[in-house]
Amino acid sequence: AAAAAAETEKGDGKLSRGDGRGDRGSSAEPRSPLPSMSFVSLENIQNMIAFWVMVIYVVAFVSLYLQLPGLYGDNGILPVKPVKRFKAKNFRDLAGLFMQDPSLLRLLKTAGVDTYWGLEILTLAGSFISLLAVAFPFLRDGLIFSLLTLAYASIIRSTSVFLSFQWDILLVEVGWIVSLYQPWFLLGYGSPLQPPNVFSSAKRPRIERGDVTLDPFDETDSRSSRLGLWLLMNLAARLFIESGMVKLTSGGPTWWNLTALEWHFESQCLPHQLSYYFHRNTTHWFKSLSVAIVYFILMAAPIAFYLPFRPLKHFAFLLTTSFQLLIILTGSYNFFNVLSIVIALPALHQLPLQLCSGSSNHAISPNKKVNRLARLASGVEHMISVLLCAYAVGIWIKLFDIKFAPEANPWTSEVKSMEISSQIKFEKNDFYPAMAHSLKWWFYLSAISLVLEMTKCMVEELRKLLVHLRWMRCGKNILEAFWSTRYVIWRFIRVTWTIASCVVACTWFTLSVYAHCNVRNLHLERVPMAAESIYEIERFLPTKCIQFSQQPLKQSLLLASSYGLFRHMTGVGGRPELIIEGYSNTSKKWEEIEFRYKPGPVDEMPPFIIGHQPRLDWQMWFAALSRPGQPPSWLLGFINGLLEGKEEHSDMWRLLSISQFNSNRSYDKIRVLRYIYHYSVLNDGLAYWDRNKRSEFLPALTKDNSGLIDYLKRAGLWKTQKAKNKRKIRREKQLASSRVCGWLHAIRKGIVVVERKVSHHTLVLGMAAIGIFASISMSKSLD
Repeated sequence: AAAAAAETEKGDGKLSRGDGRGDRGSSAEPRSPLPSMSFVSLENIQNMIAFWVMVIYVVAFVSLYLQLPGLYGDNGILPVKPVKRFKAKNFRDLAGLFMQDPSLLRLLKTAGVDTYWGLEILTLAGSFISLLAVAFPFLRDGLIFSLLTLAYASIIRSTSVFLSFQWDILLVEVGWIVSLYQPWFLLGYGSPLQPPNVFSSAKRPRIERGDVTLDPFDETDSRSSRLGLWLLMNLAARLFIESGMVKLTSGGPTWWNLTALEWHFESQCLPHQLSYYFHRNTTHWFKSLSVAIVYFILMAAPIAFYLPFRPLKHFAFLLTTSFQLLIILTGSYNFFNVLSIVIALPALHQLPLQLCSGSSNHAISPNKKVNRLARLASGVEHMISVLLCAYAVGIWIKLFDIKFAPEANPWTSEVKSMEISSQIKFEKNDFYPAMAHSLKWWFYLSAISLVLEMTKCMVEELRKLLVHLRWMRCGKNILEAFWSTRYVIWRFIRVTWTIASCVVACTWFTLSVYAHCNVRNLHLERVPMAAESIYEIERFLPTKCIQFSQQPLKQSLLLASSYGLFRHMTGVGGRPELIIEGYSNTSKKWEEIEFRYKPGPVDEMPPFIIGHQPRLDWQMWFAALSRPGQPPSWLLGFINGLLEGKEEHSDMWRLLSISQFNSNRSYDKIRVLRYIYHYSVLNDGLAYWDRNKRSEFLPALTKDNSGLIDYLKRAGLWKTQKAKNKRKIRREKQLASSRVCGWLHAIRKGIVVVERKVSHHTLVLGMAAIGIFASISMSKSLD
C-alpha cells in the first residue's frame, strides 16, 4: 500500500488523494492561460435555459388564461372543439389509450370535467406551476417540464384558430427537449445526472495526467446533458435556416428585390412607435442592405453551430441574438424572439478544440510546454474561425453585389454621402437547385456534428469508468474498497444512461431531419433535385423513425415540426386594416370599435408589448388579408357577439380596449370597412397614420339578418335561445356541484375586476416579474 501511494504521488498519469490542503484548495493555484469564456459552463447554460423557458411558460399560460373566456367558451367567439372520453374499463386500459393519444383534456373529460373547464384548469394550473418553478429552482424538473409541455400541446390541439402560430409549436418542441435532459429529481431519478457526494472536495481522489489535475467525481459538466443542449442548438439552426430559405423559395418579389423592409415596418402585425421611427429615419439603401444582412444571418451564420470552432460559434450567436433584439425593438412578436435567443444559448459552451479548460474546477500546474501548447491551439482555433468567417463574408458580398456607391455633388465633385448598394446577382433557376442540393449537405454536416458529440460523451464516460476501476485496485482498507465498488457500479449506470441518451438524441435528430426536408414547406416540390436529395438522406435514416414521423402520436405531441416565418411580405402598397363600426339607433351615427393593440384611430399608435400575444388582434391582421365578402367564420361569430350585446358576451367584450369595455354601448348594426394605412409624415405631430377607405369588407349586419344566421348555422356557431338557456343551467349546476369549478369561477371574477383598469400585457409582465424577483430573492437567501 505504501508503495502504491508513493507511485501515485509521482503524478505520472496515476491517482492521488487530497489531504485537505491539496492543489485544488490553494488560492495561489495557476489557471488556464487560454483567453476563453470559461465562466459559461454547461451547468450555467443548462440552468439559464431552464429558467428562461419556464419564464416563457409563465408568459404563455397567463396570456392565454386572460383571453380564454373571450376566445372560446359559452360567451366566446368560437366554441371549443369537442373532446371524446377515453372508453376504458380499468386503469390499465386507460393508460394504454392515453399512450396512444396523450391529451390531458381527454383525461379530464374522462374524469367528468367539461372541455371548457378543462381548458381553465390547464391554463391556470400551468400559470401557477410555472410561476412556482421560476421562483424555486428545484421545481425546474424534467417531470414539470414534460407536464407543462403536454398541457400546452393539449390546448393547441383543442383550440384551432387562435393558437395556430408557429411559436406556439416551437415552445412545445423546446419544452420536450428541455424535459429530456433536465434531471427528474421529483421521481427520484436525479442520481444519474448528479451522483451522491460521498467525499468532500478536498478528500476526493483525483487524476494527475501530466500536469493537469482532474476530479473524476465532478459531474457538473454532465456529458449526457450536452446531447440535449445539442438538440436545442440544432433546433435553433433549423429555425433560422428554414426561415431564411422560405423567403426566397416562395418567390416573393420584395424578398428578391431586397425591398421587403420598405413595407415591413408599417405592414407588420402589431407596430409601435419605434417601428414608425425606423421606417421614417432609414434610407432606401440601408433597408436594402439590411435585407441582404438578414439572409446572411439566417442562412449562413447558423451553419457555424455545427462546426467545432468556439470563436465562430460565439460570432454566430452574436449575430443571431442581435437580429432577434432588433426585431423586438421594431415590432411586437410576443415571446418568440426571446425563445429564439434562449435555444441558441448552447452555442456559448466550450468546444472540443479547447484542450485545457479554464474552468475553476480544473487546476493546471505552471508547465511551460502545456501553456505553450494551449496558446498554440487557441491561436489556431481563432485563425481558422477568422478565415472561415472571411470566406463566408466574401461569398455573401459576391452573391449580393455589395458595393460602395458614394454620391458626389455634380458641381463641386465633393462626396455628399456614402451609400452601399446591394442586389441579388443569382437567378431563381440557379437558386432552387442549389437549395435542394443544400439539404443533403446540411444533413451530412449536422449528422457528423452529432456523432462527434456522442463520441465525446461516450469516451468521457468510459475514461471515468477506467479511472474508478484503477482507484478500486489501490484501495487501502475495507471502507475505501466499499466506496470504490459503489462508484464503479454507479459509473456503469452512468455509461448506460449515456448510451440511452445517444439513442434518444439520434431518434429526435431523425425526426427533425424529416421535418426539415419538408419540400412543401420549403416550396421545393417542383424541383427534381430536391427529391433526389431527400431520397439520398432517407437511406441513412432508420425506417421505423420515418414511419413514426407519419403517425398520429408524433403529430399530437408536436415533437418535431417544420418552420418558416414571414415567407410572404404582406402590405405591399399599403397596410390593409379592418375597421369595425357600430351603429346605434339612439346616437344615430357610426362609431369605430377600438381594439387594445391593433392600429385603429389615426392619432394613436399601438403600444410596445413583449411576451403577451393579443390573439384577437393578430387574427384581425390575417382577416384583413382575405378577400372582401369572404370573411373567416370566426369574424362573423365575433360580429354576432357584438350585436347580441355586452350582457350576453361580456367575456368577448373584454378583449376590446378598456374604454370600449367599460362603456355601456350597444349596437344595432355592425359593418366592417377595409382601409389602407400608411405612416404619415407627422410634421404637425397630430397623426401617426394616413388612411384611405378601400372597400366595404362586410355590409351592415343586424342581429336578425337571415344571411348571417344561415352562415353561422352552417359553420356550427349559431346558438339558439333554448341552447343558451340549457348551457347556462348546466354551467350553474357545475358551479354548485363541483368545488373546483367554483374556485375557478371565483378566480375569474377577481381577474375581471383587475382587467377593468389594467391592460393584459401589464398583467402578463407583472406575473413574470414576480417570479423573477422571487427567484433572485431565493438565490440570495441560499447564498
